[in-house]
Formats: sequence, structure tokens, C-alpha cells
Amino acid sequence: MVPNQTQAEAQSHAIPPVVAAPFDNAPSSKIRIVQVADNFNELLTGTPVSSPLYRKKKPRSAATVRKYLISLSAVYQVGIKTLHVCIGNPVRLINKPPESEGRSRFLSHEERTALLRECKASESPDLYVSVLLALTTGMRWGEMRALQWQHIDLVRRWAVLLRTKNGDARGVPLTRDIVALLEQRKGQPNEFLFPIDVTKAWRNEMKRAGIKDFRWHDLRHSCGAMMIEHGKAIRDVAALLGHRNLQSTMRYTHAGNDHLQRIVEEAMEGVAV
Repeated sequence: MVPNQTQAEAQSHAIPPVVAAPFDNAPSSKIRIVQVADNFNELLTGTPVSSPLYRKKKPRSAATVRKYLISLSAVYQVGIKTLHVCIGNPVRLINKPPESEGRSRFLSHEERTALLRECKASESPDLYVSVLLALTTGMRWGEMRALQWQHIDLVRRWAVLLRTKNGDARGVPLTRDIVALLEQRKGQPNEFLFPIDVTKAWRNEMKRAGIKDFRWHDLRHSCGAMMIEHGKAIRDVAALLGHRNLQSTMRYTHAGNDHLQRIVEEAMEGVAV
């Protein structure tokens, strides 16, 4: 889309194929605001664009469309300021969907106990360890599926995530319980820790545990909430979850209300007269 762009620049401002597809054959200087607006509406409603790269018809969330437009705008800024091949940035004239506050569904102590109990009794050999790993590290599903044995150090109790959502590699500590479970699985022929899809088993055990309105990604939220609940610093929680800014981590702070209440009670005891 941007001619003569270096590989490093292309990677640092990479945009999803679904966003770039409608403009693949158009010179960057010829793309107009109407084209971007039309593509924006198609992204939002889920109407397929004319590209084999875009097969889904399910509507995308406003947050996803917002991120797509921001990525596309970043490419134009490179074209304007660095490569000098673009005159203007038509994406800046599009009203982006408002930024989402994010979903904040956490497991209660009772739900967590019930879910882990059912997962441990599951016929799937991968379910319990994968749920426990997600719950204790905050790993995303995609990060876990990409995890290979060569990325695991059982002695140091450490995992290295090379493929993350924001593109930054990060290290994640492993609990002793997780290491013990992984020790039992060592030597398996597959290079990936979790080569088997556990979606069906996950849904079955969720139903048996009586838990509703809870997605796999909410295990990550529950991890952050548990860390805050146990009085851990916001910056430490952000580092564990791979958040680039603390705003993303702040959603978990209300989970530590009980801890905050105890601190206030201790500090303010005897103030009243």
C-alpha cells in the first residue's frame, strides 16, 4: 500500500489483511475519504469485502474496528512524515467508535473452586492444566496455543511468550503447581504444550460447574483480579499481563475493595471522637 516501505517499517505499522485488502491495488495518494468510510462500515457490519482474506460475516466489535482504523492511520502517517508519498491521511476524517471500557467478568472464589474441580475431573488431559495456567499467569489463549516446550524452563519456573497480542515478547513466572503438572507431561511427541483444542471440554465443564456468562479470556481477567485482591502493585500486575499502559490494568482495581477496606480501617481506627 505504501511504496518503498522498508520491512522494519512495514512490521512496526502492520495492519490486518482485512483492513488493507480493499486498498491493495490503489495508490496511496488516490484513496479518498469515501472509500475509507465505506470500508469502515463494512468492517463494522461484517459485510464481506471483495477479498479472499476476509471470510467472516460476523459483525466486529466497535473496539476491533477502532483498532483497525488506528493501525491504518499509522501507516498513512509513515507515508506522510517518513516516506513522503502521501499528501494527507483520510482516516483522520473518520469518526472512530468510542473506546470500550472493556469487559470485567471475574470468577468468584466459589466459581473458581467449582470450575477447577470439574476441569480436573474432565476426560480431556489438557483441560485442567491449561485452565490453571491461564488462571495463574493471565496468558491469552493464542499465547498458550503458540507455547512450545523450548520456551519453558521448568528449573527456573519460567515461560517465554514470543507471540503476544501487542507484539512484545515477555516472560511469565510459573507456579510450582503448574511446573509439577508440566513435569508429568514432559517428553510428549508434540513440540507444542497444548496441541489439542479443549473448546468442547471447556464448555462441558463450565456447564457442569454451573458457571454462566464466562469466556476463556475471562480467566485472564480473573488472574488480574486475584493479584489485585491479594494486594499486589498495579505495575506488577501490568507486567505480568503484558499491558503497555496502566489504564488497561485499572479495570481490576475494584476487585481489591476488601483489601482496601482493611487498609483504611487499620489506618483510620481511633480517628473519630
